Amino acid sequence: MSRLICIAGPTAVGKSDIALQLAKKLNRCIVSADSFAIYKGMDIGTAKPSKTEQAEAKHFMIDVVEPCEEYNAFLYSKAVDEVLKTNPNAIAVGGTGLYFESLLYGLDFPNSDDTQKLRSELWDFCDKFGKEALHKKLAEINPERAEKIHPNNVKSVIRALEILDKKDFTTKKERKPVRDYVLFAMNCDRNLLYERINTRVDKMFELGLVEEVELLSKKYDSRCQAFQAIGYKETLEYLKGEFSLSDIKEQIKRHTRNYAKRQITFIKRLNPIWIDANKGKDDIIAEIESYLR
Repeated sequence: MSRLICIAGPTAVGKSDIALQLAKKLNRCIVSADSFAIYKGMDIGTAKPSKTEQAEAKHFMIDVVEPCEEYNAFLYSKAVDEVLKTNPNAIAVGGTGLYFESLLYGLDFPNSDDTQKLRSELWDFCDKFGKEALHKKLAEINPERAEKIHPNNVKSVIRALEILDKKDFTTKKERKPVRDYVLFAMNCDRNLLYERINTRVDKMFELGLVEEVELLSKKYDSRCQAFQAIGYKETLEYLKGEFSLSDIKEQIKRHTRNYAKRQITFIKRLNPIWIDANKGKDDIIAEIESYLR
């Protein structure tokens, strides 16, 4: 089987552009590893590849479900397995650590008695201590995942805890990958990364983020999991009149910077080959190709 090329990294570091250029050069398709790019209609706030870019190389795992539908790493893992059966020459790119975890190591999620027992215990815990306490339990194990699920969405919180229990994220025991892969992670100087993040957020508003969120909020329940994405939840608050436009812009920039730090922390656990994103595009691609050879 062809080795899966993976390009991870924090948001706004430039990994999608590198993946696209590499895909065209190596005649490979692209598999998105972004937990919000899977939602239809959420284009600007997720910095989703444009239709033109998607036409330059075949893309998968983009616009998979409606924003009101629940989605998680387990469903992602199953879907990507099917994609790679018929498209083995692929480049996976994104910043969702849990998606890369499932992509490289799989997710063991059997419908067993142990799972049913755990689910029952978690519901009992919620009844006894409340939704916030249950959500805090998830945040202690995986803050990245917890941020994307509202505490009121108890079913999704419990499902996330079930998956994390099966994966045993709290230990560092040796795991065997489920496929042949090479994982690169792009990163750059923190000040430069933050500058790129701030610039991206400003550009999102110029492209019509407010209008996109307003349209989505008219079609879907704002309590949907998808609306917990950074950029969307803050813009919803603006549309409700709770904050000024300048306030939410700064909130989004701050939240995105914090998220980028968590992304880097998670990716470090996967022991990637680090690529300096300060370099020019051609130099980065040449470096990746040298590793592949």
